[in-house]
Amino acid sequence: MFYINGTRNVLPVSWHTDNNVARLPTELWTHAIGHLSCKQDLTKVCLVSSLFCAISVPFLYHTIDVHISDEAEWDNHRSLFIKLYEPGFSNLVKMFKARIGCDSVHRSPSCYCDAVDEGIGRVISTLKNLKTLCVECRLCGMYDRHSYLLDGIPTRHLEAFKFNCKKCHGPNNTGGSTFGSKHLFAAPNMQTITSLNLSCQSSWLVGGDGTLKTIVQRRDILPLLKSLVYDVRAGETLLGFPNKFLVSRPITRFYYPGYLRPFEESTYSCVNLECLLLLPDWYLTTIIARQPGVFAHLKHLGVFRAPMDEVVDNNRTENDMVEELRPLTALKHLHTIEITHWIAPAQYDAFEMSEQDSYAFFEYTESFLQRLADEHPSLCRIHIGDIFRPVDLAMEGMLWEREPGGVWAGREIPPLDKWDVLNGMLDVI
Repeated sequence: MFYINGTRNVLPVSWHTDNNVARLPTELWTHAIGHLSCKQDLTKVCLVSSLFCAISVPFLYHTIDVHISDEAEWDNHRSLFIKLYEPGFSNLVKMFKARIGCDSVHRSPSCYCDAVDEGIGRVISTLKNLKTLCVECRLCGMYDRHSYLLDGIPTRHLEAFKFNCKKCHGPNNTGGSTFGSKHLFAAPNMQTITSLNLSCQSSWLVGGDGTLKTIVQRRDILPLLKSLVYDVRAGETLLGFPNKFLVSRPITRFYYPGYLRPFEESTYSCVNLECLLLLPDWYLTTIIARQPGVFAHLKHLGVFRAPMDEVVDNNRTENDMVEELRPLTALKHLHTIEITHWIAPAQYDAFEMSEQDSYAFFEYTESFLQRLADEHPSLCRIHIGDIFRPVDLAMEGMLWEREPGGVWAGREIPPLDKWDVLNGMLDVI
């Protein structure tokens, strides 16, 4: 019997011949090798035979994940970049993730950031079959970085795009920009995107030909968009709730890293949403109680937190949470809610919390889960996560699912960012 797994010895020695490999159809080998997720294992499989090499290489280059945080890591990635300049490899890439950063605040003559950004841009300009692009930048802030995002992406099949860069300013900033009147929304590859994560300065979205409002009103921009993370800022200030954007696009899944309370008059824009994620704010349930029809299509809602008194009493906290969530009974299609691990004070700012902050930890008991199920018959999944820290520093999450017999089963899952959740990661994890 033969099997493939993720261990070091991927294949028995006796199978390392083309003669034995030929005994099974290529389709079966492709299916088996496709289950390998470790690139080291895929690299070893490439060495087994010419057939295995031909099968494994597309899986090996399907997803490229680049993480560069210092000059040594940049040097280590150069050979990969050179290989990706070749069409035989670059045409295999369907997903490209780049997390790039440095410790400098301002550009200096010795900084490697320019070379890294130019290298990333050159690689992206070769990826003709790219479907998912993620650029997370922590390079020293400048005005002329990431120009390749405006017109240098050759793919016309891009479906998911994540741009996370709070330091670099976009083309509309007049402080030395060389981009002219271009803006990110007008890039040709934006026409096919269905999932978008924008965590950037507003100058990226506004060209010299108008304001963000006028650009959003153009129907030819992002016509297919269904999922949106909207963390757009002017300096440090989060821009307002994008109500006109929500109603003018087929968006059904949305995350806004702020509160709905200041924009209660804009809740009409949520009428088509099936998934809505916000920063923890109990006032959200008050808004839902006032306008249940606006949120009638919601299937997934969060994030909620347990209220905290001066003395943490788990039983009292459970009662408070059940009471606070009671308005959600009006949402007949709701099957998933998001709750944070932490019990936070009544007055707090999630943006100012750090990994050193200490808050009480709420123990979610089976009795609490059952009480929620009794009041919310359609509820079958609760995702408990750590929203106060970046994903790479966050605690593991807990996913509770109600089985057909009504029993809740919980399991630990890796930390997920909100874009992962919007893109349905809870369905497959």
